[in-house]
Amino acid sequence: MIEPPFDDPLLDTEHEQTWLEANGRADWIDAGLALLIRELWLLDIDTLMSCEENRPGIAWIEFTTVQDLEAFLVIVATYQKGDCIYSRAFNDRSSIVPEQSQAMWEYQFFVRDLMLEETDIGPDQLMRVHHPGGEPEPACSVSLRFPRGDMPLIVRRLRRARRAIRPDVPEGK
Repeated sequence: MIEPPFDDPLLDTEHEQTWLEANGRADWIDAGLALLIRELWLLDIDTLMSCEENRPGIAWIEFTTVQDLEAFLVIVATYQKGDCIYSRAFNDRSSIVPEQSQAMWEYQFFVRDLMLEETDIGPDQLMRVHHPGGEPEPACSVSLRFPRGDMPLIVRRLRRARRAIRPDVPEGK
């Protein structure tokens, strides 16, 4: 068991937080995303940040790598005709029924230099120090924004995949 940090400055959020531990990972997570994030971690799909409602009706997850996002999509974006997760995930507007439509999934790509250390030194001020050698160590992550209404089906599909490969893991609450 990993002890949660009680002086974590990030706990000052607008959503209720819960301490989540799964598969060697641990962090404070928005309570409304805890089941989904737990299933991701149990499937070895890593995340950096998340928010249960980043914008009205929209949840947000930042995947650690492009491969983590790809693994997630293979599991949850099963092809089906009509207004479904597949259509929104792959922006396939041709198969969407307008009166049943939810928002399309949105992706944002980020590139970071792992050799660059950033330290908060004041309000809206960062001190940046590049480690010796000068060579960058690029790391790419991807943010996904999706309708909160998709969460129940996403969690069901993640659980089904996890049960198939890790039947020994007890169900989360």
